Amino acid sequence: MRTNLTNILKEKSKEYNFPLLNAKLYSQLTENEKLNVNFITQKLETDKAELIYNSEKISPIIITQNHIIISERKIDLAQIEYLKTNSSEQKLVRENFDKMLAKFELTKWNIGLQNGENIEIELKKGKTYYSFYHIMQKLLRTKQYWN
Repeated sequence: MRTNLTNILKEKSKEYNFPLLNAKLYSQLTENEKLNVNFITQKLETDKAELIYNSEKISPIIITQNHIIISERKIDLAQIEYLKTNSSEQKLVRENFDKMLAKFELTKWNIGLQNGENIEIELKKGKTYYSFYHIMQKLLRTKQYWN
């Protein structure tokens, strides 16, 4: 399965021109960023980081083969039920921007877990925001967690 994720990331990294603002493949991190990410993945006893969002922050969003790490909390990819835009942000953006521009102003995703929990994450708007969705969608479908 590692090969599938690696291929997905290579394909999407070309499509989105990684590194993006606040989104990098593990190989694109600075040595200090790698140390921080490695510390988190080792502490949580998870597999190697593949893709990192908000790498400059103390608590980045980390995607591994089988998990997503948010706020230094390990979440099994199989537990993700949905990924959708934050409805309150979406409403606010629609009120303040032209319909064609509104979708490029969004920054927040809601990740719904099978246990009913909802986790909100914030990313940079534009390519960083949409790359997260498309990579997660393709990864979850490849792992057959989504249809």
